[in-house]
Amino acid sequence: MKNKNILELFGGCGGFGYGFYKYNFNILCCNEFDKVIAETYKYNFPNTHMIIGDVTHTNTKNDIYNCFIDNTCDIIIGGP
Repeated sequence: MKNKNILELFGGCGGFGYGFYKYNFNILCCNEFDKVIAETYKYNFPNTHMIIGDVTHTNTKNDIYNCFIDNTCDIIIGGP
């Protein structure tokens, strides 16, 4: 079975996504607004493409969409 690809929104330091990662889900892309917190996420998930910015802004949305040009997005998760 192919690993499912995930987009994680409001990723924080990666605690929520870690549960998915632990069960072999592939977190391809993550968005986080706070630059300092995003650095922690990048340390915890060095193979995930981190997009830092406001998810409501067009440029940030386009960056997220571009992560999935050659890959499917099977699941979207987001922290509260």
